[in-house]
Formats: sequence, C-alpha cells, structure tokens
Amino acid sequence: MGEETGTDRRGGAVTCGIIGCLVVPLAVVGVVAAVGVRSGEYVSSPEVDGRVVWRSEAPEDGTEPSDLVGSWVMDGLIVRVDVNGLFGYAADDGAVRWSMPTEDGLCAMSEETSEGVGVVMVRSDASYSASEGPAHGTDRPCDTAVGVDLRNGERLWTRRHLLGEGVTEKEPMESHPAVAGSSVVVAVVGELVALDLHSGRTRWERGGFEVEGTGARRCPVGDVRARDGETVVAVADCGIGTGPLGVRLIDAEEGRETGAFRVERPETRQEAGQYSTVLATDPIVLGVMTDLSDVEIAGFDDDGTRRFVVDGANLRPDSVRGTTFSDNRPDTLVENGLLWVVENSGDCTSTVFGYDLRSGEKEREVEGSPAGQVRVVAVEDDRLILMARGKEAICFSTRAPQLYTAPVSGGELEPLSPPLEEPDIGPAVEDAALIWRDHRIHVLPSNAYGPGAVAIG
Repeated sequence: MGEETGTDRRGGAVTCGIIGCLVVPLAVVGVVAAVGVRSGEYVSSPEVDGRVVWRSEAPEDGTEPSDLVGSWVMDGLIVRVDVNGLFGYAADDGAVRWSMPTEDGLCAMSEETSEGVGVVMVRSDASYSASEGPAHGTDRPCDTAVGVDLRNGERLWTRRHLLGEGVTEKEPMESHPAVAGSSVVVAVVGELVALDLHSGRTRWERGGFEVEGTGARRCPVGDVRARDGETVVAVADCGIGTGPLGVRLIDAEEGRETGAFRVERPETRQEAGQYSTVLATDPIVLGVMTDLSDVEIAGFDDDGTRRFVVDGANLRPDSVRGTTFSDNRPDTLVENGLLWVVENSGDCTSTVFGYDLRSGEKEREVEGSPAGQVRVVAVEDDRLILMARGKEAICFSTRAPQLYTAPVSGGELEPLSPPLEEPDIGPAVEDAALIWRDHRIHVLPSNAYGPGAVAIG
C-alpha cells in the first residue's frame, strides 16, 4: 500500500509510511480541485459542486456512530474512529466494509499506524477517585489499549488496566497512544507504557519525569508523539501555574532517554490541570499552556535551544488542540516544513499565517479570510484548504460552513465549494473530519446522528 494519513481530535495531518497517520488536522489524498470564481462567488465545477454522492448506511451489527474521535485513511478505505467503535467505509460508494464496536467507550487513538495496525484506547470498568473525568463527565479512566488490523477490522489484542487498579487513585487525564515502528508508547493517566504493536505485550514502563523548578517529585506526562520509527517525544507538565515543563526524547523499543530539556514559561497566578502538547517533533514544536485562555507555540532543537516563539495572544487553547470531544477542531496544521496557524482577531475575522519550522519566521500570509472563525484543513497541490465555520454566536454569523482555498505561497482566499447546507450534513460539518480523495470531500460528522460518513462531489 502507498503512503496514508490519519487524524485525531488533537488535529494536525501526519503522514507515516505504509498506512499512515491521523492530527493535528486532516487527511488529503490525491486531489485536483478545479475552482471557478466569478465576481468573488463560487462557480460550480465537476469536482466540487456540493451534491451528495453517497451516504453511509448503518453496519449490519446495528452499531450506530456517535461522537467522532478521529479518522484514518487507507487505500480505498476511510476509517471512522468513534466513541461507539470503528467503522471502515469504502471510499468509492460508502459501503460498510467492516465495523468493530467498543462496548466500553472509545476515548483515544494513535495518529500513526504501522504495517496496517492502529491502536485505540477504550475506557475501563474501573472508576476514578475524583468525581469527574476528562471527557463527557465520565469517571472511567481511558486505560485500555486495543490493537486493530485496519485492513479488515480485526481486533488483534487487548490490554486492560495498563497501570493496574492504582489508576483509580490518580487525577483524570487524557490518554495518547503513539505508534513508532513495532512499538506503541501510551501516555496514560500521566505515565508511559510501551507495548509491542503486534502482540500487546509490555516492553517498558515509567512514571512521570522530574522537572527542576516545579517543586514536584515528578510531573505527569501530558502528551507523546512519534518522531519516526524509533523515537517518541514526550512532554511532562505539572499544570498551569506550577512552573516549567520537561521534554524527553525516548527510544520507543527500549525506553531509554536519548535527549532531555526543560522549558520555562511565564508565571501566572492561575493553577489548573491543563497540559502542554507536542505539535511537531523535528524540530520539536510545543503548544505551551501559559494560562487558562492563552497558549504559546514554541520550537526547540533537541538540546533545548529555543528556535522561535509564536505569540499566543490571539490563539485559544482549543485552537491548538481540543481537550475534550466537545471542543472545536484544532486550527493548526504542520505540512512540508511549515506550521499553519489561525490567529483570531476581536473583529470576528481570522488571518492564516505559515511559520517556517526551522526559523520561526512568518513566511506566508493568507488574505481575505471570511468573517467568523476558520480552520486549516489541509495542503494539497500547493494549495491551502480552509473551512469557514458558520453559526459563530459571538460574531452573529448564521451562514453555512464553506470551503476556501489559497496558494501556499500566500495570497487571496477564494471559495472552493458552495455553502454546505445539505440537510443530512448540516451543522455537524463545522467540526467534522474532512478528507479529500478522488475529487470528493468525504465528511465524517462530529456527532453522527445519521450517517457516519458522507461524500460530497
């Protein structure tokens, strides 16, 4: 199979070898979008005219899609990763090729896959001591890993209670699995557990990391992301208002550290359990939580030398990475050495900038962004694809969501699709996963009270 892609609620499209990966935020495979513009308005083309080509049917086992977690894209197959399970749809006609229900509630997924295998996390039957968990108000930890053959939906292995029963004594945190070669490294409730990708056997375990200046013995691991087939990048963060955070480069197979550094952040009077995230790994780019309403994007060499800082004054925390299923899709995308960031102004407009990952210089600027919030969808054929989100209450916008495009080199934004007002898609498009394939927009609604996938031609 060729190179494939995947994305989760963290967002950021990634590409990883044989089958590929899902975040930041979304997948694009082999598209040529013909756009016609007349007097600044969209003109229908054979590629994108807004008509529904197909809607997926319910699987034979009766499992209905629910809240979206993310997606993977393979040759001829689109996989919806959902709270209720996994659904494999044929890209050409939407037929359900396979489904894999998860009776305990799916809560996370790996962005990366290897040799056709992806990893999802489901909630255990244990309960936190705390009264509220990290998503949907659940009190069940996201601590059970499942390996899945994405070509046929076969469950290869299941590892329950990765940290044992002691997980119930910890504070609720999100879990993140990262596939690197033949290993999957899971950040689960602040600790790291590495498993063999094909058998689920434990390879190594470790708790959080010591971070000088925090006053804590160890800080929990808030995020982990694969750099390549051998190394993962993990960030340990004791939370807002607790001082610096720590970054570790770790050999995924053996668990030994190959690099480490500390990141300072501005002091704040606030203290909260919101944790910094890894946006890119080469160079290392972090979304550093500075307070409850601010996030700073910073790039580093492996020795901790700070390359650049993107001022977070106009970035919402959930625009860098959603912290629960209800958050909006992320507004960042790493592609071809550029970090695309949407900066929101107070006058209900957004500007899209492309920052060079090596220097941090602002290399690109997209002009003419529509009123209301927008998010970066993908880069394809030297074109940047964005979606303007409708129904922004603060901007009093009631228009339907609409796709736009602009040259990667910068320039004017032009409409790519008509307003997406199809009743069977509707407002669920705003936070949906959007996948370009075979001259079609494949939409995976964020809340599937209806079809789990829709193709628009």
